[in-house]
Amino acid sequence: MKTLKYIFICLVILSAYSCQEEIDLNLKDEKFSRLVVDGFFSDEFQKQTIYLSKTTNYSKNEPAPKVSGAIVSVSDGINTFNFSETEPGIYQTDSIAGEVGKTYNLSINYDGKTYNAESKMNPVTKIDSIRLVYLFTAEGKDHYEWRMSAQDSSLAGQYYLSIPYIDDIKFNNFLFWATYSDDYINGTYLNDMSMGVIEFENGNIFKLKWYAIDKKYSNYILQLQANGMQNPLFGGPPANVIGNISNGALGYFIATSVTEASTMVPAH
Repeated sequence: MKTLKYIFICLVILSAYSCQEEIDLNLKDEKFSRLVVDGFFSDEFQKQTIYLSKTTNYSKNEPAPKVSGAIVSVSDGINTFNFSETEPGIYQTDSIAGEVGKTYNLSINYDGKTYNAESKMNPVTKIDSIRLVYLFTAEGKDHYEWRMSAQDSSLAGQYYLSIPYIDDIKFNNFLFWATYSDDYINGTYLNDMSMGVIEFENGNIFKLKWYAIDKKYSNYILQLQANGMQNPLFGGPPANVIGNISNGALGYFIATSVTEASTMVPAH
């Protein structure tokens, strides 16, 4: 896989990491094993996916055990969407799309326990354009600054998440994700705003997905990053950070609307 180095530039809209409740990271003993949930429910017409795993002994540096046999559903209060286990630990619907403005409730029944989470799908601002500006070449890699233009919503207190893709490959490493708040730029037009620096090979296609999230999920991502986590919820040893799943489970369920834009790496 081609590598991506993502260097965040300090922006006035960059969410500030706030103090959180002290977290106990002692997950060494298997008797403390807990369910871990990683779920996006979006307005994209696609198979919506929930990942389920368990906490593991991080000192062994082993993959998180995948959870099979759970009963998973999401409801908007009128419609209920059932998830089928397509692979161990991966639960999917048929192709459906969520609706902005609705509140979605996740229900998981596993091993005699019920777990719930709730999330409202907020509207996302449309990306007008993204572009890459060549900076320099080092160690055979071309470095580009990427810039975005978009109209921020007039609604106050909006939060956003950017996730980069290279050649349609999503970077699941949380350290490459960035959250933003419109506290200081509410309702303004973001004209060719500098977002960060990437390095990759000529000919790559860079895609940005831009999600509408909420403050709690923004803080959740910042907690993961502050603890140096990469993708603990499913691809490796998890961390005990504050999510929104009930009954002692870890992780997060987020309902989100999304927009995207792509561009090819320009010649220089």
